[in-house]
Amino acid sequence: MHVGLRESLEDRLQVKKLTTVSVGGGDINQAYLLHSEDGRAYFVKCNDDECAVNMLEKEADALNVFAGHNEIKVPEVILSGNQGKYAFLVLEYLEPRAPTTRFWERFGQQLANFHRIKQNQFGWPYNNYIGTLRQSNNLHDGWPSFYAQERLLPQLVEAKDRVLLGRTELAHGQNMMAKIAEICPDEPPSLVHGDLWSGNFIATFKDVPALIDPAPYYGHREMDLAMSLLFGGFDKLFYQSYQACFPMQPDFHKRCDAYQLYYLLVHLNLFGMGYHRQVVEILKKYGH
Repeated sequence: MHVGLRESLEDRLQVKKLTTVSVGGGDINQAYLLHSEDGRAYFVKCNDDECAVNMLEKEADALNVFAGHNEIKVPEVILSGNQGKYAFLVLEYLEPRAPTTRFWERFGQQLANFHRIKQNQFGWPYNNYIGTLRQSNNLHDGWPSFYAQERLLPQLVEAKDRVLLGRTELAHGQNMMAKIAEICPDEPPSLVHGDLWSGNFIATFKDVPALIDPAPYYGHREMDLAMSLLFGGFDKLFYQSYQACFPMQPDFHKRCDAYQLYYLLVHLNLFGMGYHRQVVEILKKYGH
């Protein structure tokens, strides 16, 4: 951690001699575990990207919204701001534990209850981020228009601008966007985490699940379930517990990749052509 940032955090947190340990696992931010002389621990994210101040402020806002609903644990937001070119977010440190059977059962149940938080329209009060990419959240009355206009279209345009997709793939994308109502069952808008992969939850003390790194909005709850399956999936007990608490509509597995397309487009735009084949296959499947 940059010395100036560490000294600034010592002053703002009113602690002396913070020790810092770099924490791996993230692709977007630098992360550190901080310890104070009196035994307190903090988790700090920092970033010098031009969007970092806004990005981390939006993350702090989302964590506070989640905490207010009290359906699933999130780390407490302690401090956010910037020091010179570095934006930072200081959070309560939640020590990870090994997931147990009880953890997976509770996680499925608590996510189902989280998804029962509703509003009348799809979207969010403001635009936010997924990674360092802006996530558009204009309000829509229906999921098909929201998913097409606020999720798929911006990422397809981004991929076009970065010369990652060609004319044929973009045409398939347009065709797919016109078919969303045929692909996805109608449901009221649910509060979703927005980026629910295995790196964005923690098994904490006494098997308490916690969510981190949200990219939230009110959307189709199947988005979270689809993302959870994209990189190998969670323990089967998680899905069994979720299903028992808030049953999915039939044939979710047949349309799961339609939701995963958004996340694969994000990864294509953030990390490059390693995700190209999967994106093209889904676009061709639904938009040919």
